[in-house]
Amino acid sequence: MTKPGQKIEFEATKKGLCPCGLEVSDPKNSGVIFERVAIHFDAPTQFVHRGTGFAACDPLLKVPGPAGVMFTGDPTCVTCPACKASESCKLALEKAGVPTIPTDADGMKEWKPPVKPTA
Repeated sequence: MTKPGQKIEFEATKKGLCPCGLEVSDPKNSGVIFERVAIHFDAPTQFVHRGTGFAACDPLLKVPGPAGVMFTGDPTCVTCPACKASESCKLALEKAGVPTIPTDADGMKEWKPPVKPTA
């Protein structure tokens, strides 16, 4: 169950329903359901405001990309699933203090509850 103001990402079903049950094509939902735009990760370098110059998911996808292709050096803003899965993005998220979900060898997401510290 989602909470008011909670952001969720999902792939629309064939019926066009989001997980919360709202109809994607219904105009009255246009203010709460948005098409996800792919934002690629351009890993920062030691130079301020300079990235590697290419997407973490595909070194052939150069910055600036074709019209409509977006890049960011902020790993928390990345929406491209392949960039999110890249080692450079995971490392940047760790450095930013954002917990990441590990993936096992088969690519299946594995989640374990956080361990509570013992006193």
